[in-house]
Amino acid sequence: MTLGKLFGATAYCWFGGALALVAVYIGVSLRSGAQAGAQHVGELVALGLIAHAVALATSLAVVRRGRGRDRVDAFVFTIAGLIAFNVASEFAGGQGALSRAILEPGTQMAEQAGVTWMGIAFSAPAWSWLSLGVIMLWAVGTAWRLMRVELQAPANPVWYPLFLLAPVVLIGGRTDGLVHGAGVAYLIIHALVLATLLMEPKDFVGWRSLARSMGAARGHAGRHWPATLTGIIMAFIAAVGIALVASLSRDDAATPGGPLVGLAAFAFLLRETAIFAFFHLGARQRRGDFAALVTIALLCIAGPAILAVLKLEALSGAFFVKTDGGSASHLLSIAAGLVEAAIFGVAAQGRWRAREQRLALA
Repeated sequence: MTLGKLFGATAYCWFGGALALVAVYIGVSLRSGAQAGAQHVGELVALGLIAHAVALATSLAVVRRGRGRDRVDAFVFTIAGLIAFNVASEFAGGQGALSRAILEPGTQMAEQAGVTWMGIAFSAPAWSWLSLGVIMLWAVGTAWRLMRVELQAPANPVWYPLFLLAPVVLIGGRTDGLVHGAGVAYLIIHALVLATLLMEPKDFVGWRSLARSMGAARGHAGRHWPATLTGIIMAFIAAVGIALVASLSRDDAATPGGPLVGLAAFAFLLRETAIFAFFHLGARQRRGDFAALVTIALLCIAGPAILAVLKLEALSGAFFVKTDGGSASHLLSIAAGLVEAAIFGVAAQGRWRAREQRLALA
């Protein structure tokens, strides 16, 4: 099904693209040789597959939430694919020279510098093939996993950790220093977990089945286990990793955020998860995401604004992480994030019990 969606449903796109690729190959070959032409054609094919896979994965994620059936949603899927195309192209570094040569006739495509990843030096073509290959497998694998979920096939618990770790290894390997790499790794995991939290359906029936499976210890909890919970566990591991690596590092300049910055961000991740749970257990579940996002925005914007008016900017760490705030600010963020998460968690539990009581009386 996934391959059919990527190649069968987009056959006309690939047919038109093939005609354009012939022109690209001829133009680049005449400028820089047949090898450069084949390199750019291969990169464009990989980028096209990445764009289609990301658009397919986005559509499957939206369909799981009961949407994705109008033209506005289809436009969003297309935009997601175009963004993926450009981001992957910039990261691989393979299309910039080609674009400049096309837009500025008469210029020659300069030889690109190599890339160092995990201490290994790669030439520009080798890095382009490696990075695009990993991104392509990541995008296609994500679409394949969501297609399995849509067809109600058993979920593989390994796929979501790989979904988080693949970009961590690819991007984190290009950073300078272990501490910086740990920070980048946490930032990627945090962002992907938030995206999963937003895109994953928040279904009370599924949560109820998960609670019952875990309570009965029958070993069937994996069928209802949300990917967000796995992401939260991995985010906590990454936050602890930042603390350990930064504490052991002797280079203060390499730890601008301090050892507690990851734990501070994780505390707010728990807060945001509790906020989403609270609103999705309410009577207007369909508007839960909007209400949760508005609440998070008010906490991150209105709260610090009020403190600024009161000349208490030093306490703004109670609402968001200040990377340059020092250990005191991060401790405040950890405490405030956990307290806010507990408040929304207790309120969500109250709504859960109310729904259970209504079901018992029905």
